[in-house]
Amino acid sequence: MLASLAFVLSLAASAVAAPTALVPRAGRTSAPTGCLAVGGSGKYKTVQSAVEALSASGTAAQCIYIAKGTYKEQVYIKPLKSALTIYGETTDTSSYSGNTVTITQGKSQDNTPNNDETATLRAWTPNLKVYNINLVNTRGMGSQALALSANADKQGYYGCQFKGYQDTILAQVGNQVYAKSYIEGATDFIFGQKATAWFENVSIGVLTASQGYVTANGRESDSNPSYYVINNSKIAAAPGNTVKAGAYFLGRPWRNYSRVVVQNTSMTNVINAAGWRAWNTDDPRTDKVTYGEYANTGDGSKGTRASFSKKLTAAVGISTVLGSDYKNWVDAAYIQKMSYGTVDSPAAPGHSGVDLVQHLQPAAPDTARDAEEAHQPALWRRVTASLRVFYDRNFGLFLVFLAQTCGSIMNTAAKLLANDPSIKFHALQIIFIRMLCTTIICSIYSWYHAVPDFPLGQKGIKGLLVLRGTAGFVGLFGLYYSLSWLEISDATVITFLIPTMTAIVCFVWLREPFTWKEALCSFIAFCGVLFVARPPWLFPSSHMNPVVDDSNRKAPTSSITAEQRTMAILIAILGTFGASTAYATIRVIGKRAHSLISVNYFSFIATMASFVLILVHPSLHFVMPKTLGQWGLIAIIGLFGFLLQFLLTEGLQREKGGRATNLTYLQLVFALVVEKLIWGTTPPVESLVGAVLIIGAAIAVSLQKEGGKSKKVEAVNDEERRLLREGD
Repeated sequence: MLASLAFVLSLAASAVAAPTALVPRAGRTSAPTGCLAVGGSGKYKTVQSAVEALSASGTAAQCIYIAKGTYKEQVYIKPLKSALTIYGETTDTSSYSGNTVTITQGKSQDNTPNNDETATLRAWTPNLKVYNINLVNTRGMGSQALALSANADKQGYYGCQFKGYQDTILAQVGNQVYAKSYIEGATDFIFGQKATAWFENVSIGVLTASQGYVTANGRESDSNPSYYVINNSKIAAAPGNTVKAGAYFLGRPWRNYSRVVVQNTSMTNVINAAGWRAWNTDDPRTDKVTYGEYANTGDGSKGTRASFSKKLTAAVGISTVLGSDYKNWVDAAYIQKMSYGTVDSPAAPGHSGVDLVQHLQPAAPDTARDAEEAHQPALWRRVTASLRVFYDRNFGLFLVFLAQTCGSIMNTAAKLLANDPSIKFHALQIIFIRMLCTTIICSIYSWYHAVPDFPLGQKGIKGLLVLRGTAGFVGLFGLYYSLSWLEISDATVITFLIPTMTAIVCFVWLREPFTWKEALCSFIAFCGVLFVARPPWLFPSSHMNPVVDDSNRKAPTSSITAEQRTMAILIAILGTFGASTAYATIRVIGKRAHSLISVNYFSFIATMASFVLILVHPSLHFVMPKTLGQWGLIAIIGLFGFLLQFLLTEGLQREKGGRATNLTYLQLVFALVVEKLIWGTTPPVESLVGAVLIIGAAIAVSLQKEGGKSKKVEAVNDEERRLLREGD
């Protein structure tokens, strides 16, 4: 009897607390009185045409109703003097689950001058309410592509869906509310600089990515009001996506005074134990940030948070973020009685929902895992914390290091195969085998993952993609041919001409600045090439071959002539020109083509070009490996060539270009070690002098380019910086 009574009372309490749960969900299937109607039997066929029919000078409230359907267009709402409400047809007005209206397009910064102009909805009018609309940007990975650009005060989005990949929502200026909505993305997908935005009862879905960030607040000063609060929400992998544990962070600081709070929110283990992340290792921007959490739950809320974030002693009240007059413009029905920190209950019992700064305290253990760590010796905690910081700062660099190691192993295997006395593999044969495997793997992967515009790429850039592939083949041939005749260290040093050569190519082709300092570096680099080549007319007493350790039985027994060495050097230089042209072409293509499209063009053209040249060359024919060792070398070239590209890409996504560029010069160290261990050789002094000149010039050119970047470019695209060498 008592149990039955308790059950009845619990139902009654639920009915009082959430009356909407006991009544049928309301739909919206016709236009409210006075609204402009889009689609269906409405007057307007596109959303933009209805927007353009609105009165720009009238002060009476206006509204638009959009009937069920998918509208492939970009919508721009210019500033109006009146309030505006946009309704979407839905089977459930209380959330996004019943939405039947989708506005979609795929613009990105590949083809538009700024991120605002990429947005599916560009909302520039104040006093705007949007209900039950799905806003989608289909661009996907590779460029900034917005679903929403919110650029005015007192905007509210209720029961909406926002889907993109990078920069899904730009919450830029004014007070904004997002309630009972769904937000999807991977990189900085809630970002902006001056808006105060409250996210209430939103579901945040993260996409498959090696690493991602939910927010990137760009508050640049203490006087800037910008403030993001995510309250009573959920963070998990987006439907149909597999996301590894710890791949995502709650946010990173786009600017130094970044301010974000996540409270009363459940999060799965997709959120990293550190919670928050610095902008990057060389530019952390964490000394003045305000990152806080309160009463979050789930596996993603556990762990030792980043030292620059704090745990709150109270929830942040909505009036702290949106001001005391927020009830005048917010649809309170969507956010009332949700949880602590919202309308009816601005703070947990015993606390007042006052300003965040007054309630910040160092992160304290509030989970079993944190409590266990708290009882560990202080020294151990400091050691583990230091190791975690070291890992966060240098993991990308470590991946680049592994990539260079793989590159050296691949080059060594190629040289062993090219110099095999039983069957000498020509550079073209090695290229054919390696790039055929790359083409097959890349094509299957691109098809399976539905890479955009696969296989030929967008219209208008196919010629550039062909040029990129052809130039890349020339670069690859130059490398492998030089490995057939030169020591690995000398062949590797020649490739370090690429930054210098790229500066020249970009000056001639792209009209990029070429300073006298870069010209001097170019001259020094080519002087270094002379030291490596050691032509007899300049070094009459110099030996063409390295010093051999007679005690090493693996040392080579054959020598090359001055003519053979000179030809190898010239072809190697031609290869650097090809590689530089390929990188310059990649720069022109920008993000108009997915990186896998570019790699596929490169591998396919290299495969076909090597195939044709082998057919027409009178002294070449197709050969197959005859021994287990040769098959092993072929496998090593294919495997470590793939690992080189994969690890380099992963590392460059995490690491700033300057540090990563300098680490690529480790290949020379690896080459010297390999030569000593396998062939027992040591480069002559002239080669070492040439290496110093070439590498020094390359570093100087890289520093010159980094120092010349404008602040304006960094402000728009500084999260996108990559090594120019990334393409191959």
